[in-house]
Amino acid sequence: MAAYKLFRAFLISFLAAPFFADLLKIKNSPLSISKILLTSSIIFLLGVLPIKWPSNKLKQLIFILLGLFLSTNLYVKNLPNSNPDYFKPETIGEYITIDGVVEKISKRPKNTQVTIKTSETKILAFLPFHVELKLYQPVKIQGTLELPKNSGEFDYQKYLKRFNIHYLLYKAELVSSLPSKKISLKKSLSGLKEILEKYISKNIPDPNSSILIGLLTGTRTSLPPEMSENFKKLGLTHILAISGYNITLIVNIINQALSFMARKPRFWLTIIGLVCFTIFVGAEPPVMRACIMGIINLYAIKKGYKPNLLNAILLSAVFMYLADPLIITWDISFQLSFASTLGIIYISPYMQNLLKKVPKNFGLQENLSLTLAAQIATMPITIINFKEFSILAPIANMLILPLIPFCMMAGAASTVVSLILPFIKEFCFLPTNIIISLTIKIVEGLALIPVSTVKL
Repeated sequence: MAAYKLFRAFLISFLAAPFFADLLKIKNSPLSISKILLTSSIIFLLGVLPIKWPSNKLKQLIFILLGLFLSTNLYVKNLPNSNPDYFKPETIGEYITIDGVVEKISKRPKNTQVTIKTSETKILAFLPFHVELKLYQPVKIQGTLELPKNSGEFDYQKYLKRFNIHYLLYKAELVSSLPSKKISLKKSLSGLKEILEKYISKNIPDPNSSILIGLLTGTRTSLPPEMSENFKKLGLTHILAISGYNITLIVNIINQALSFMARKPRFWLTIIGLVCFTIFVGAEPPVMRACIMGIINLYAIKKGYKPNLLNAILLSAVFMYLADPLIITWDISFQLSFASTLGIIYISPYMQNLLKKVPKNFGLQENLSLTLAAQIATMPITIINFKEFSILAPIANMLILPLIPFCMMAGAASTVVSLILPFIKEFCFLPTNIIISLTIKIVEGLALIPVSTVKL
């Protein structure tokens, strides 16, 4: 059997192991880990020893089992503590003071959610909207300590535990803060991102500015609740964040801008630009997946190989899993991103064949087949996690998605030109405003249809 087939079998089983570990409820205990390691060692020796196997299928099975056991060991070792005891039980519900460092900042419609890393744990604090903090700032915060509680069908406890957040601090107030002395690329890019977002908010009215900020920087800011609900009902929340399309666009822009260079320096500068952009927009799972796939494909082209999309998807998933062993089963955005990509690759050709009578004008047939393929692939994940799915999602995506590239390019160009020529900035943002306003009108019109979402 060809080596690449054995390697692919290993990768697939390696990525599937966390699901089996959850299904079998394997715990993070020394005995479990010892058994897994021992079994993995035996399987590894069987796989590498120069033994003539009776069939290639048996050797493939060895590699599959090796992937399952090695990955299971990695996964269970990183399972978080289910019953953290960083604070005494009687402290829950009390007004307390904590000291820590700002690890993440998220502006929401009514508050600023800040992840604080203390010496023992992480706490999500709900501060007033007007509070301005920077990454890695040492802070002292007061608030009411609470344990996370699930809301509806969404497992909020599991979602927070995936980031090692075990406590919430409600009605929080900033007591004091010190300037951050830490110097990092992430901090520098975060500061640049904040300046850009404030500039867009100043020059474009809401909610248009919120949508453009989401498209250009990946930050989901304060959309009006009704509009946010409309996007959710129509299965359009993914357009408010950075996706693989943005990565493709960045790669093309950098390659075009550096076309005068030799291939080798252009390759490395493109990789650096891609990594910086990924950090700039927040390195969420869909962006990380697209970034790693982009780097793998660029490397294949550099070496003269034809890029293999399945291998690129599997390798990017493995790299992300090795960096964060909980991401496969605990991060829904990771699952949706990979499912939609696999759907576009493997389901869209069949959809295009079924829709061959649909006109090809304006990319109608292609857009519809890609949208339906992504929706079919992600539907099981959506139903399992949210107990609902959108009937109008294919139509909404087909109408909205073609506008997004124009909106992104117009928004980026308008921002750059208006910074260079500030005296014409009102005219610069006009095309962007028109496209975003059209998008909003379409969303509002479709949301008026009574049965847009089916709850299960």
